[in-house]
Amino acid sequence: MNIRVRKEVDGSEVSRKSLRQIFISDVLDSFETALRQLERCTAFEASFKK
Repeated sequence: MNIRVRKEVDGSEVSRKSLRQIFISDVLDSFETALRQLERCTAFEASFKK
């Protein structure tokens, strides 16, 4: 994850704050994706139990 952030900001001066914002939004995106997958799995399991 860190590597991608570094690639994005290469070549231009970027403050630590915006670097942190990029990193945090990246983490939140991954977290959101994981949550959606978990919801899907739970719904899938529930459909089997009926």
